[in-house]
Amino acid sequence: MTREAVVDPSFRARDVQPERPARKVLTPTSPPALDRSLLGVVLGLAGLGLLMQGAGDALARSGHTSSARLLFLSGIALLFAACAWRLTSRHATRTERLWVSVVLGLGLFASYAMLQPLFLDSFDELAHMGTLSHTFDSRALFPSNSVLPVSPYYPGLELATAATRWFTGLPLVIDQLIVLAAVRVVLVLGVFLVVERACHSSRAGGVAVLAYAASPQFYGFDAQYAYETIALAFAVAIVYLLFASIDTARPRMGKSFALALGCVAAVVVSHHVTGWFTVGFLVVWAVALFLSAHPRRSLALTGWGPALTLFAAPTADGSAGPLPALEPPATDPADAPSPSDGELRDRRRAQARIVGFAAAVGLVIGGAWTVYVSRILAPYLGPILATASADLAEALGTGHGDRTLFKSAAGGGSPKWEIALILASAVVWCLVLVPSLFSVIFKRSVRGGALRYLPAVIAATYPITVVANISAGSKLVAERATTFVFFGVALVVGAWLGRRIARDRRLLERSATIAVATVVFLGSLLFGIGPLVSLLPGPYRVGGDNLSYGSPSLALAHWADSHLPAGSHVAADKDNGVLLNAIGGVVPVTAESGLVNPELLFFDRRLSLYDIYLIRKADIRYIVVDDRLAQGLPLYGVYIADGEPSTRLTLSELDKFNSYKFIKRIYDNGPIQVYDVTSLLPPSA
Repeated sequence: MTREAVVDPSFRARDVQPERPARKVLTPTSPPALDRSLLGVVLGLAGLGLLMQGAGDALARSGHTSSARLLFLSGIALLFAACAWRLTSRHATRTERLWVSVVLGLGLFASYAMLQPLFLDSFDELAHMGTLSHTFDSRALFPSNSVLPVSPYYPGLELATAATRWFTGLPLVIDQLIVLAAVRVVLVLGVFLVVERACHSSRAGGVAVLAYAASPQFYGFDAQYAYETIALAFAVAIVYLLFASIDTARPRMGKSFALALGCVAAVVVSHHVTGWFTVGFLVVWAVALFLSAHPRRSLALTGWGPALTLFAAPTADGSAGPLPALEPPATDPADAPSPSDGELRDRRRAQARIVGFAAAVGLVIGGAWTVYVSRILAPYLGPILATASADLAEALGTGHGDRTLFKSAAGGGSPKWEIALILASAVVWCLVLVPSLFSVIFKRSVRGGALRYLPAVIAATYPITVVANISAGSKLVAERATTFVFFGVALVVGAWLGRRIARDRRLLERSATIAVATVVFLGSLLFGIGPLVSLLPGPYRVGGDNLSYGSPSLALAHWADSHLPAGSHVAADKDNGVLLNAIGGVVPVTAESGLVNPELLFFDRRLSLYDIYLIRKADIRYIVVDDRLAQGLPLYGVYIADGEPSTRLTLSELDKFNSYKFIKRIYDNGPIQVYDVTSLLPPSA
């Protein structure tokens, strides 16, 4: 009996062949007629969406928050829906899907950058800006950074920016945007090509890009100027380049492999967690290839036999069609004679050696680098992971967490429509994962044997990241984890939905698919962005990250850079501190840098002996006081530093320094004052 297969229009019919051991030739149905490219239409709609978002940004700056929010969300929904229209189309060509994927990635990045195009001003971006500026000023590879001490020891992002500036000579913010745009293109294309390879379908690759773009961290956190952003691109590039290295009749360590090794080193020195996850994946991949090349050992060790071949390169029996590679295959698999089992095992051994060598390089470089920075890395990551696990365990034991859902630390609640979108997004993701996982496990929508369960297991952890939001500590880890979980989600959802949309569907079903995808995207975006007020520019907010600066803070930073001695220790609130660290030329005092936690200097009603002890211990010469802190509770829960009193700051506490004649006020721009406390330091200082 003849089976029928629906052939992706991006692949030739002769490339679609049965898997071993069957030798029957599939009789493909007639491939669907391909539409002419509608990339121009997608570009026009995406441009209109960005125009609407820009208008929304302008309205938000003028105080028209409600109308600005509606216009912004409508514009970004139009951008996403336009790309989803073509990426889910049955008749789009592979080339068009690739270009639309790039349009989606860059369009969302442009939307994010338009919020503050002249100055990247989120807390994480300013922390890395501090590392970058200190690198330029000191001309040293590992300068100090009191706000994020671990950042200088993972300098991949800063080195890429410095190289871009050296080549272009453009203003620094433009160089930063160029690097981020290039990183976004690599990430999107990497997701597309890897999923296309695993599912043997460009349609699945396009759906995977949609799914990953609808992850909570893609729009904001993974677009910002931070070290994880560039590390993700390196990680995806490694997987694709290794595919290119082993996707030949005779796998060899050529140009693609050399680039992959370079990316392995780059990801290790760019971001700690991403580097560990990438090296761990390479180890699993290499072991799977080794077991598939040694079936007896495979049976003895795992019981799965030679089924562990998901990430093996296509063989001449046609288990996968050829994909673009930097090194083209020596022969066309469709024309090559069927190899013997011995030849296949030899090929698997060669593939295992290639991937195993890359994994070994990653283990050596990653292990050495981790040991080198462990004295700084352990105090940074240790408390985060310990707090997250303790909070989650307590929440599961008591049945409730330590935070109220849909309510910010400042006490403001989310509107009902936002709650509905976020909940709808989470529910739809969980529902979509059910048929997607079923398709992977029972219908083998992802090629290969037992190793196809790896992305399924990763994707299945998504509900855990949702539940983890019940406590503050676990919420932070869960938010970061979704970046990696959605690699698995993108693969399994792309595999299932790519097959489903390969068949002709009624207009109503196609429209409903795009509408649901857009709702999921909006809900995930709102979930990942944090409090709703963070979505757009707006007035000053206490402890509100990029909403806490404005002209007074920028004026302070520029004054400090030109009037205070370089490297002076300064006590300041969290947001003014990171800004001073980035462009003020001074060193904010933090506990993370091994100095002191300065919160009591601000919360004490009078200057105490312990306050003087803190000033002397950390060699604090100046104290920055922002009277705006007394306007309310901090939006993100912190005035000065973690561990501070939970009470609200008052003007009497902030203005106490005016009561002491031995403390001089040397700067005052209205909301912000700077006090000179050098008289409290020992004479030797």
